[in-house]
Order: sequence, then structure tokens, then C-alpha cells
Amino acid sequence: HAIVSLRYRPNIIARSLVTKTTKHIAILVNDLKNPYYAEITEGMQEVAQQEGYLVSLIRHGSSTDETITDLAYRYIDGLLELTTPRRSHAIEAKLKEFGIAYISDVFVDYSDAVENAIRHLSELGHRKIGFLSGLPAEQPDHDRFICYRLSLEKLGIGFDPTLVADGVPPYNTTISAGCEAMQRLLSARPDLTAVLSVNDLMAIGAMRAVRKTGLRVPGDISVVGCDDIFLADSVDPP
Repeated sequence: HAIVSLRYRPNIIARSLVTKTTKHIAILVNDLKNPYYAEITEGMQEVAQQEGYLVSLIRHGSSTDETITDLAYRYIDGLLELTTPRRSHAIEAKLKEFGIAYISDVFVDYSDAVENAIRHLSELGHRKIGFLSGLPAEQPDHDRFICYRLSLEKLGIGFDPTLVADGVPPYNTTISAGCEAMQRLLSARPDLTAVLSVNDLMAIGAMRAVRKTGLRVPGDISVVGCDDIFLADSVDPP
């Protein structure tokens, strides 16, 4: 009766000083504007709420290590990294010191998807298939670029580095970044007939760049994206 009449609410901050837990999990991402991360977080939030946890989505900023250190001092209970680059070994030690559960190696197998996309383009007669990297193409964990290169070789098309629009600092994978990358690629290789983008946002930007040059999608250039975000169904062509 007293709890109801006084509208008592437990002080989570005070409780955490005793329990050393905050019921708070953080997710680090590269880009808060990408709907891809919002869909992932929505699924995580549904599960977390069932266990009484709060999930925060945080852009890591210019330094992943500094961001993680700041979160550690806030005594979060768990950390999930969906960022590039990954944390350093020193930060891994920091997380262990604070007893924070963490996952940093979330791997999505794009090999079948990328190979199917390249094969589809090949069956349509394309041989000059570009790639919008977004991230540094030679980055060791750039899985989609690795799959793109292997798929070209597997299908007997051959890899041509001049058909790759490499990422540029600060390595955004946004619509504007896709437009800029496609403009660079079209300028360097006007004979390009198809392009695979690292994600859907950059693919949408690529379509914008193609139209700016007076060309048509897919009449003159075919464009393929990755992730199938909800916006992909709203562009023309979808």
C-alpha cells in the first residue's frame, strides 16, 4: 500500500552500486542513419526487455577505444560491437577488468549472396562489374569485398582493381558516399555496365549518380545492393 500511495520507484543507480549491474547493454555502430542497424537493435531490444534490460545504440565516433573506455566507466553490463575498426587488445583487457560481457566478432556470411549477385549479372552479359567499397578495400575483415573478388575469379570474369571505388576517410557508407563513389567510378571507367555496392544506402546513392550522368538504371547500368533495408523497396527501380 505504501509503495502505491507514495508512488515509489526503485533507484536503479543506487541499486547498481550494490549489485554492480546496471541492466544496460550498449551496441556500437558506425552509422546511426543506416536503417540496417535500427532493425538489428529492434530485435535485440525485444529480447532484452524480456530479461529487464535496456539497450542503447551508440555511434562510436572517431575513436572506438575511447568510446568503449567511457562506456566501461559507466558500468554497462554488456557490449556488442558492430563497428569497423574493432577494439584494441588493451580495450579488451579493460572490459575484462570491469567484468563487462562483450561480443565483437559478429560475422554475416555474405559469400552466397555476393556470388549469386555476380552470377546473375554475369548471366545478363555483364563483364565489367564494379564495386563500391565504402570501407578500405584491402581491410582484412572487409568480407563483402573479399567475396566480390573471389566470385569474379570463380566465375571466370577476373578481378580488375580499376573497377573498385575504394572507401575514403572517414569511410562512410551513406547515400551521399555512394553517389560520390559512383561518380568517381564512372569517371574512371565510363565503360562500366554494372556495380555491386557494399550496402543498400550506397546503392541508392549510386543510382542517383547514374541518373545525373543521363544514364538509366538498369537500362544502361545495373546496380545491386546488400542488406535489403526497407528503403530498398521504395526506390525506382526497387
